[in-house]
Amino acid sequence: MDRGRIALFAALAAAASALGACNVVATQAPLFSQADASPLKLHDGVWAPEDDQCRFDQTKPVDAWPACAQPLLVRDGEFLTWQADSKTWRSDATGKILIVAGDPLILEARDTPAESEPVYLYAGFTPRTDAQGRIISVRAWPVLCGPPPPGPKGAPATQAGTKTPFPGMTMDAKGQTCTTSDPGALRSAARASKGLAADGLSGAHWVRDGER
Repeated sequence: MDRGRIALFAALAAAASALGACNVVATQAPLFSQADASPLKLHDGVWAPEDDQCRFDQTKPVDAWPACAQPLLVRDGEFLTWQADSKTWRSDATGKILIVAGDPLILEARDTPAESEPVYLYAGFTPRTDAQGRIISVRAWPVLCGPPPPGPKGAPATQAGTKTPFPGMTMDAKGQTCTTSDPGALRSAARASKGLAADGLSGAHWVRDGER
């Protein structure tokens, strides 16, 4: 799976981990519906990932942010990404999102990789809310197919996807794609994935209302 597309989703949900994009769970159809939704909602407005390697003045308009900032706009339950060349927000790559109730909370987002059919990606996360109950920051991790594969005698792994999928997960023979049709297995994998992020949990936070 293209790392850039995962990074797009990861700006809020941390799916671009050093574990390798091929090890994340993706499905062709959503595993959850509105019947599974949490009452919690993301605060509309501009969001930014938390990255110690990318420091900048968030009080400035989005079009003055550096490329490393990867701003997101949350609007009516949808992710929009900033297009620096046209100075506009675009929603055609990652659209509507669903926050799934339970332990842990799960974020399900539709992604449309280049020249590919749409897929659904998943992340577990813990939220912080404001006085109105709106989510204003998250600590998140990608839902993985299984533990990242070890390399020979400490060397880098020769396969990006796991060699030991979690129960209910299916990794293809080439170790390039992972999927499931079982919502319960997905939730179990979300719990098991929390401690596997190589760089720890990733974060994102609400910056302000509006679109700039």
